[in-house]
This record gives sequence, structure tokens and C-alpha cells, in this order.
Amino acid sequence: MLKKVNPDNIWMLAAAFEYPNLGMLTAAEWTLFMCWYSEHHLPQIEACI
Repeated sequence: MLKKVNPDNIWMLAAAFEYPNLGMLTAAEWTLFMCWYSEHHLPQIEACI
């Protein structure tokens, strides 16, 4: 994922990848989603530790 989000290659940021529930997301959108998703589930993960 980090290779896809390299800000030196703006074309890679526009590359699209499919997410089953959300449809096509660019690499930039995937990165934002993954940050939100991690924060969203962090309380659940911490509860298991």
C-alpha cells in the first residue's frame, strides 16, 4: 500500500482498487479509509488484549 501512496507519483494515487461494500476507491481514498477503519476498530482490539 505504501508504494501506491507515494506522493512523488501522483498517478499511483489515482489508481483504483475495489472494496466490496464501497466500490472503487483510489489509493488516496483507501489510505483515508484504512486510517478511519483502524481507529474505528481500535476499541474492539484493545478490549481483547
